Amino acid sequence: MNELEMNIDLLERRPKFAKAILSRNYPFTLEQLEQYGERLNWQLVSSNHKMKWTEDIISRFADLWDWDILSYSPSLPWSHELINNFADRWNVMSMSENEHVPWSMELLENHKESWVWPYISANKGLPWSAELIAHFADVLDFTTLSANTALPWSEELINQFADKWEWEVLAANKALPMSMELIEKYLGKWSWQSLTLNENLPWNEVLEKYRDEVDLWFASANGKFPWTFDLLQNNREEVNFFVLSSTKNMQWQVEWLRAFADELHWGNDGISANEAMDWNDDLIEEFSDKLDFFGDFGLAGNAALPWSVALLEKYKDHWNWSRLALNRELWNKMFQNSLEQMDADKLLVV
Repeated sequence: MNELEMNIDLLERRPKFAKAILSRNYPFTLEQLEQYGERLNWQLVSSNHKMKWTEDIISRFADLWDWDILSYSPSLPWSHELINNFADRWNVMSMSENEHVPWSMELLENHKESWVWPYISANKGLPWSAELIAHFADVLDFTTLSANTALPWSEELINQFADKWEWEVLAANKALPMSMELIEKYLGKWSWQSLTLNENLPWNEVLEKYRDEVDLWFASANGKFPWTFDLLQNNREEVNFFVLSSTKNMQWQVEWLRAFADELHWGNDGISANEAMDWNDDLIEEFSDKLDFFGDFGLAGNAALPWSVALLEKYKDHWNWSRLALNRELWNKMFQNSLEQMDADKLLVV
C-alpha cells in the first residue's frame, strides 16, 4: 500500500477514531450533515474548522450544536446579524474570549451588561486604542488588560493609565517597547522577578548591568532568555527545570535533554507537550520510556510531531486515541490530502 492507502486503512481499522477525527475535521456539506447526522459526534462537529459554515447550517442543526464550543469558534461567518439571530443560544463567556467576533465600540456598548469583561480585557481581537480603553475603563479588568499583547503599546499609553495597570503583570508583557530607559523609569513599580519573564527585554544590556538582580527561577519560563548549556549546568540549583520543560521559543538541544533528563518534567504539559523541540522518530524512540503518550497535554496533543501511520502503529498500545483524534495537525499531516480517497459513508459506521 502507498502512504494514502495506509492512512485510509488506519481509519477503517479504527472506527471510533475515524468517527471522532472526521467529525472534527471533515469538510461536511449541509447535505452530508443531514445524511450522516446520526453517526457523527456533534460536539466535535461543533469544533470543526474545515467546514464552510453558513447561517443556514447553523440554523438547520441548532438543537444539535454544542453552543459553548460554537461561541468560541473562529470559523463561523461572524456578523452582528448572526449574533443577534441566535442571541439566546450563545455562551457569552466563550464569545467574550473569541478573537474572531466582529468587535467594535458599538457591539461592546450594545451588550455592555452581558459581556464577561475580564475575558474581553484579555481578548486580542478587539480594535484596541487609547480611546476604547478610556471609554470602557469602568468595566475593563486592568489586571488581564496589562497582559494583553494586542494593545497599541507605547510609553504614552503606559503613562495615560499608569494608575490603573497591574505593574507586576505589565512587566512580563512582551509587547511593551522595552528599553533600558523604560525599565529603569519604572523600577519602583515592577520587580525583577516579573521583568525576568519578559521575552522582549534587551538581555545583553540587562545582564551586563543587573545580572545579580535577574532570577533564573523566574527566567525558566522565558524561552527568549539567552540560555546556554553552561548556564544551565553551572546554575542547576537556581533553574526551575519543571517550568523550563514546557518553555517554548527556546533553542532546545538533544544534549540538554540527555544532560538534564532527571531534572526535566517529561509528562503532561512538560517536554511531551513542548512544540519547540525538533521532534523526529529518533528523538521519540530515544526518550520513549520518559515521554507521556497518553496524557491530554502530552505527545498525543502535540502538533509538532512527525505524524505518520508508522509512528502511530509503533506506539499503538501507548497512545490515547481519543486525544489523538482532537489533534488538528495530525489530521493536516496525515489525512487532509487523502480527502478524495475517503469514503465517508464507509468510514462513519454506526
